[in-house]
Amino acid sequence: MGLRNLIAATVCFWVPVASGFSSESGLESITSKEIVAHVQRLANEHMRGRGNGSPELDEAAEYIAAQLRSYGLKPAFSGSFFQTFDITVRTDFAPESRAAIVSGESRQELALFEGFLPLGLGDENKISGEVIFAGYGIVTQTPPYDEYKDIDVKDKIVVLMTHAPREKEEVKSGEDQLALQSTLSNKALNARMHGAKGVVIVADPLHAEDEREALPPFKAGGSAEEWGLPVVAVHVAVVKQLLAAAGKDFAALQEAIDGDLTPRSFGLPGVRVEIDLTATKTKKAVRNVAAVVPGAGPEVIVIGAHYDHLGLGERNSLAPRLIGQPHLGADDNASGVAGVLELAQAFASTTPPRTLLFTTFAGEELGLLGSAYFTKNPPVPVERIVAMINMDMVGRPKNNKVYVNGVGTSPVFKGMVEAAGKEAKVEVSLSQSGYGASDQTSFVSHGVPVLFFFSGLHADYHKPSDTWDKIDGDAESRLLRLAFRLIDDLAALKERPAYVRVAEPAAVGGRSGGSYGVYFGSVPDFGEEVKGVKFADVRDGSPAAKAGLKAGDILIRFDTTEIKNLYDFTYALKAHKPGQKVPVVVVREGNELLVAVTLEKRE
Repeated sequence: MGLRNLIAATVCFWVPVASGFSSESGLESITSKEIVAHVQRLANEHMRGRGNGSPELDEAAEYIAAQLRSYGLKPAFSGSFFQTFDITVRTDFAPESRAAIVSGESRQELALFEGFLPLGLGDENKISGEVIFAGYGIVTQTPPYDEYKDIDVKDKIVVLMTHAPREKEEVKSGEDQLALQSTLSNKALNARMHGAKGVVIVADPLHAEDEREALPPFKAGGSAEEWGLPVVAVHVAVVKQLLAAAGKDFAALQEAIDGDLTPRSFGLPGVRVEIDLTATKTKKAVRNVAAVVPGAGPEVIVIGAHYDHLGLGERNSLAPRLIGQPHLGADDNASGVAGVLELAQAFASTTPPRTLLFTTFAGEELGLLGSAYFTKNPPVPVERIVAMINMDMVGRPKNNKVYVNGVGTSPVFKGMVEAAGKEAKVEVSLSQSGYGASDQTSFVSHGVPVLFFFSGLHADYHKPSDTWDKIDGDAESRLLRLAFRLIDDLAALKERPAYVRVAEPAAVGGRSGGSYGVYFGSVPDFGEEVKGVKFADVRDGSPAAKAGLKAGDILIRFDTTEIKNLYDFTYALKAHKPGQKVPVVVVREGNELLVAVTLEKRE
């Protein structure tokens, strides 16, 4: 029986009451021991970080479904606990992919994965061009620094060092942009914006011991980024030899650039680089897992958490030297999954006034893909979802304090959360916004009031050291008792929580379409692959909203920059200042629309 029919079958006469419906036995079922056991099961070495598309993620899904089944919950998806969707999980390069350096009569072929590493792909991945050495490939306003000044890289291939000038010096000004521009994505996009057709990345010789940190090894099963042009990495020795032939000492060149903070970009006459990449992207099926406690009425409360993590850390690791080791993801987010399971068990024997839907999402670490798919393909109409409660990293509260975001998305939330916190004897720190880099964003974009529980960042975030033994089961159990009381009260509210679009301050960051001092105000749709950036939402009162931009618009040009993806958009924002009036082109219902957006300052 599908969830729609299951709910309909339970509806006889529905009069929501004004206070909680459940018994204290539900609270007592939430235990520190069970929390830690769930986390240990999901975040042990055997689970290898629960990477998207991995057998271990499938194993985690089966474990979650088995637990929900054992509590007596009903499947949410037409008789199944699983909702399947496809994601891109890997990029395979054909053996014939090649790179070569040609100088006069000399030709040096580089072997795939040994002599060169593919890092990025473009629209055209078979290229040949003259070579320009462009230092670090950085352009900043503060300090004034431009490694593309006075050189023409159009239709050429640029050689760029990793890192940034004087990187190991203490930055005295918070406005120093050199380090901010030093990421590989920024270097690649900067080169593309200046007309280059390809990029060769090399570890800077003064920090050669950090080569693994700057250039994590690309392995079969990894993922090349869509940067709009091919990007490959080569060994230091390759570039050292090239520069020596031009009468330049590589290390001395870097020392000179760092010494007076003056770019030293130049062409390499008679040298060409050839790159020919043949890539195949592989999609795999992953699954959201969900079950319900049927209620007496047609409305639904969703309680969710993502269960995927980084696998071996090939993407998004904050410990690049440890890429290849399992990034275990105990707090992020086995702790949230444990929370969903404990709450599901606590409510399993009840018949709430509203249906409770407990779900865990895949694909969050790749951009909220699971929750985006869920909200676009919901087991019940989204209009019947009256609230969504998300738990992400809830296993390490400090000083008995819990962060709850989204209280501004409904007028009833602030008082309810404060009351539940007081009853649970937990200090709550509240934030108005429902947006953020976790799955509640997919729901608030559909007009659903949301609350996001979070216990705070720590030094183990996105590292192999996020291990199960660091989970504070007692502290998480207190957080879950707070959540239990809140869900209990929400399910019994006489009226459904009204949704409020929060007028966001320009300071909101994360995945929101703002960057480094400039505020735009769009929320990208991570769940749909398009050329450009599709807006899942546009924040009220933001520059984008004032210009008339709407959810569903696809950004394809920002000022003079063609926008192919979110990398392009982020790069373009960084190149502008608050107060600038920028022409923006979006596609709306198949037609191009030109508007002017006046950027604001991120306070």
